[in-house]
Amino acid sequence: MDRRELHNTQGYAEELARESKEEIDVSKEYIKEGDALIRMPYRKIKKVTFTNIKKEELKDIPHAARLQYRLLTNDAIIKAKVHYQKELIEIYYNPKSSENKSTQPKMSLDEIIKILNENSVHPEKDAIKEEIVDYKKTLFDRAFNAKQIRHAKPYSW
Repeated sequence: MDRRELHNTQGYAEELARESKEEIDVSKEYIKEGDALIRMPYRKIKKVTFTNIKKEELKDIPHAARLQYRLLTNDAIIKAKVHYQKELIEIYYNPKSSENKSTQPKMSLDEIIKILNENSVHPEKDAIKEEIVDYKKTLFDRAFNAKQIRHAKPYSW
């Protein structure tokens, strides 16, 4: 849905007025850093890693790139990496069991496996590693509060 369509929907102005009058608990949505309030759409997310993916299933590098794109078109998937050479798929997603903002789409591990099966990738159950990660430390700080710009010197030095 386009932003213009969202703002033009019936009752949007009334909802904004109601929310501004009510005392809303912003502790779930905002984090205070210094004097500023920073909006965090997620608190705890899950990272699932599929290892031992067969190269016959990934076929070639362009097919792996298309698979990564198809994964990223799903709104509940925050970040996806498909490593063709390492035979590995990493996915950060918003789980159904999380207490994140309710308007954010959520999905389960079974739904991710179903998407992979539709794209001819069949991960083994014993090669799946799932862990809960903090969104701010894992993704937000790396993107916006990087410790350094370069990991190594350029080749010309």
